Amino acid sequence: MKKITISYIAIGCIIIFSSCSRSKFVHESVSDRMSCDELNGTWYNGQCWDFEDIGYETMDIEAYVDDAKLQIARSKVTYDGTDYPIHNAVIDFPEDQKQVLLIITFQVETSFLTMLFYADSKLFNEVFESENIAFIPAEGFLLPYNILDDSMGDATEEQAPIAETQAMVLQDGRNLKIDIDGRWLFDDDGQTKAFSTSFNETVIGMGDSVLEIEGDAAYLSGILGVVAYMQIEDLIQNHPQIKTLVLTKSRGSVDDLINMHTGRMLRRNGFTTKVLSNSHIASGAVDLFSSGVRRIVEKGAKIGVHSWCCMKNLTAAKIPKEHPAHKHQLEYFTTMLGESVGTEFYYYTLESAPYNGMYYMTDEEIQEWTLSTEFIK
Repeated sequence: MKKITISYIAIGCIIIFSSCSRSKFVHESVSDRMSCDELNGTWYNGQCWDFEDIGYETMDIEAYVDDAKLQIARSKVTYDGTDYPIHNAVIDFPEDQKQVLLIITFQVETSFLTMLFYADSKLFNEVFESENIAFIPAEGFLLPYNILDDSMGDATEEQAPIAETQAMVLQDGRNLKIDIDGRWLFDDDGQTKAFSTSFNETVIGMGDSVLEIEGDAAYLSGILGVVAYMQIEDLIQNHPQIKTLVLTKSRGSVDDLINMHTGRMLRRNGFTTKVLSNSHIASGAVDLFSSGVRRIVEKGAKIGVHSWCCMKNLTAAKIPKEHPAHKHQLEYFTTMLGESVGTEFYYYTLESAPYNGMYYMTDEEIQEWTLSTEFIK
């Protein structure tokens, strides 16, 4: 038995790569938008920020979702000559951003295989070899999202050594494409099974959400992403009588942009959002909950908030409040909670806990911040 220690995976983070100094935020010599555009900066509040906007307003959400459907359908793990769809894919960047952790889960018959793969970020855009891969086979064992804890803790499972592994992680701005090929040494006789996988950032952002209709409500669980957007869109189109979304267990989102689009879709269609006494939601799931016109919280529900990471190696709480990196989420929360409360609530979440931690709101805070419009004791 080999022990694998897995740190808390931060969900709902906005990852922006930069090697600039932490004090350089503004091009102070630039005084107009055109000059700012020439520097690939962002003109915001009369200043040129050394920042590339993530493009929420210009995003063609329908085209993105259509493309995502194709990318998800094409994504696969080929294992021992058989293709299996990817159930879940996560890429985690630690604070130093020197090494990344890729987690890919796929289903083989009634069991799940989870592949853990470490990559040195300096080796992006070139083929490299690595033995730093583990397969964790365990029936029904899903990493990292089948549990809701502040920490993943230590996972102890049989770990097979890997040989002849090659990988390429292509990075173009915020876009990633991952290709991994290798052979899994799975018994003492030296027999191996070939495996390979290829996917892009769309698959990383798909999440693993499940939406089920019971009576006059829809119940949503799992990690939120483009799949959740598709599920809500389908709900609105094919079940227009359903106007209540109950969030049960969700640790957050893997694509904040898509999650905000999902929330705005719920608000436009007049949904009520609800968490039950045994619900456990955090991070981006709280963002989604806030989109309800009516927001019902039953006493006992766990609602967790935290900061996001990172820009210029700084977490959100350390980035100036006037910085455009906050713009889209500020606009989202002011739409959902009102101008005054929304702005302050957003900054409250940033100060509540670091991106790799979680703070659970008290009943009083849930009501004081008007996150709930109805609190059921």
